[in-house]
Amino acid sequence: MDFPSSIRTRASSVGPIRLLVFAIAPATVCACEPIQSPSSPTLNDCPAHACSKYAGAGSQPRCSDVGACVVTSDTSGLVLVVALPADSYFAPGRTVTIPFENLDNGPTPRAPECSAPGCVYLPDFSVVEGTYLISPQVAETIQWNLGNPGNYTALPVQATYRLLWPPGGGPSSVSAESLGLPVGPVQATIAPSVDLAYPGPANGPGLAFQTYLQLGSTYERTLLPTPPFGRFAPEIKRMTVVQEPKPEADKIDAFDVTRETGEGPTIPTFDIRRDAGLDGWTAYLRDTSKRVISNVAPLSGMRTLRVVLATNHVPSGVNGDALSNAELVMAPPPGSPVPTGVFAPIGQVLPAAETYPQLPPPVTVRGKVEGEDHAPVAADLAFEALAIADADGHLNSSNFEFVAQAAARPTPSSVVSSYAVDLPPGQYRLSVRPVDAARQVTAIPFQVDPAQVDPATGAIDLDAVVSTPRTVLGKVLVADGRPLSGGGVEAVPMACTPLDTASVWCLPRWAAASTADDGSFRLTLDPGKYELRVRPADGSRLPWVVLPTPLSVGPADTPVTLPTVTIPPPVFVGHKLVDPAANPIVRAVVRVFRMPAGGGRAVELGRAITSAGEINGAGCGTCGQYSMYIAPPAQ
Repeated sequence: MDFPSSIRTRASSVGPIRLLVFAIAPATVCACEPIQSPSSPTLNDCPAHACSKYAGAGSQPRCSDVGACVVTSDTSGLVLVVALPADSYFAPGRTVTIPFENLDNGPTPRAPECSAPGCVYLPDFSVVEGTYLISPQVAETIQWNLGNPGNYTALPVQATYRLLWPPGGGPSSVSAESLGLPVGPVQATIAPSVDLAYPGPANGPGLAFQTYLQLGSTYERTLLPTPPFGRFAPEIKRMTVVQEPKPEADKIDAFDVTRETGEGPTIPTFDIRRDAGLDGWTAYLRDTSKRVISNVAPLSGMRTLRVVLATNHVPSGVNGDALSNAELVMAPPPGSPVPTGVFAPIGQVLPAAETYPQLPPPVTVRGKVEGEDHAPVAADLAFEALAIADADGHLNSSNFEFVAQAAARPTPSSVVSSYAVDLPPGQYRLSVRPVDAARQVTAIPFQVDPAQVDPATGAIDLDAVVSTPRTVLGKVLVADGRPLSGGGVEAVPMACTPLDTASVWCLPRWAAASTADDGSFRLTLDPGKYELRVRPADGSRLPWVVLPTPLSVGPADTPVTLPTVTIPPPVFVGHKLVDPAANPIVRAVVRVFRMPAGGGRAVELGRAITSAGEINGAGCGTCGQYSMYIAPPAQ
């Protein structure tokens, strides 16, 4: 086992930890097994079909040298996303992202294998590694003796790297994954540190983390101390991958401090009280995106004093506060019929003493799930609180969060599909998710009011009636008037209705259909909002089309007929992908996305696989190539 050839030399001084990270074959051999092309009609072939017949193309289509009608278009805003296979010679299992305007940033002069136009060098990767070092003074502030007086202690951490977008890592950049780019977080490997200057707890072996990341990209790195060291703050910071990075020793000499509790500057410390008891509860701080930014502290008794919630997320040199945009969270034991308490700052101040308010006891809600024909329906149920009632019956929609789940299943001895659940009084949305596609996802607003409890049963009865999915009809034509046959139509869930919320509990289900010979299609959908995407058959050389206006499906019984969808003449994009040593990238999944100019989520335009080529006497000349036909920007 060894490093990829492109980073092997610069990583040679890393030490024993490098042997635990990669399992990569030498990058000098090309695996050139043929890849089968999909068998489907080339609906966009020319001159069999005249390009001049395409209507509303924006620019006049032309017959390309490969016999397809194409148009030219600006490629700004396009992003190439390449997912390398797990057995790749270069960066196995990694995902590479490149804006189209950066595709020509390869070496000069280029290798003979990549001298032709359209050849793209993937960016190099660099090894990044480091240690999370706690000073004795910091350990003392949270009253934890790590057994190394006078020296830093290397703690074990889970190191997570999330790619930021847009490239450059400016203050407005966010997680690429949150924008719809398929780039998941990278988890580093943990191994004993070779730096003997910094021992682990109780003078044991220190631990380091290591991985390899795309050169020049900016990541948000989170170092989360692992048990039993969870009282130490996670460190969150941004870092850009540079050529030949040095091992980074993150010396934590102080956690973020605050003045917002009235005791500052000090580490956020709270006195937390709940008259009904705190055994099994936890407290932590989170930011406005609901990301945990502090340690998670256990609570007990009726009152826990001096609860230290340390953070380390304020960038160096920034005049920030540990509690800026932070919320204090009090979480009950999992499965408890008690809401999570969320306390936001008031006037930029989060008080040092917080009391979880007294709430009325939970109420049992029970019922059955059936169809309009009264047949029992097996379903999963989620009870999502929209507001929680306090002891006086007043509803609070901001300081509490609560979701309970239940399952309704008919049994051989019962003709009903029933459920029972305990809920705190308040306003709710019940989301019923049938286990099969014959019934639709149904969202039902209701209220849990203790006054409505049936004295005979001690419960509130709430039955759910679910209908069959709604029918949506449509038709797809090519821009020259021919029907699109054999294409795929996908309804990608975006939000629930009627509240237009993206809650995962009431979100409609993904659905798909195929177009008939006349281009018609029929979808059966849950009520909700969807992104409608049409995907002509692979090999047709026609582009995917994503409707610019979301599709909203209501609870109406009558079928909905959509306006005709038109497939425009495409823009051709295709490249030969190689690694920094000019070896072809084979069997990689290539996806092209358009980033909306005004912001918003990425829109996928097409997908392909790089060829493994064919074995011949001249080698693997077509290895690493992909071809894609994408929709031009909306006119």
